[in-house]
Amino acid sequence: MGTRQASPSRLILAVAALAIGILVVVAEAYLVGYLDYVMSALSDEWAPMLVRVLLVSAPFLLLTKRGVTTLMPWAAGLVLTVAVWGYEISKQLSGGFEGGTSVGNSMWVAAVAIGSSVGISVICALLSRNGRKASQASSR
Repeated sequence: MGTRQASPSRLILAVAALAIGILVVVAEAYLVGYLDYVMSALSDEWAPMLVRVLLVSAPFLLLTKRGVTTLMPWAAGLVLTVAVWGYEISKQLSGGFEGGTSVGNSMWVAAVAIGSSVGISVICALLSRNGRKASQASSR
């Protein structure tokens, strides 16, 4: 009899995915310096913050939906997420993106958030697919 490795339930993976999103968004708000504002105006700011959390969590929620429990796609997604949002934070702290206006900065942040979420989701999906093919080939 072969030993069967216990895999985390999808609920645990979904909670982990959302926790990653919350952690990244709160860290960004804290480091850029608007966490106090968000907390004081949470009744007005909850929807934009929720959208940002869901955008950051999207690649990990995709992995959860697909039932991916292998480490490589999750680690790659986490590294790429930290890299993209670290870049966004460093740009905000250094004076913003090209254009210098708050509208221009907001548009760049939106592009980074949506584009990175889609890109990281695709990379994670490809890694999880390649991991499944490799595990199926080795089990034959």
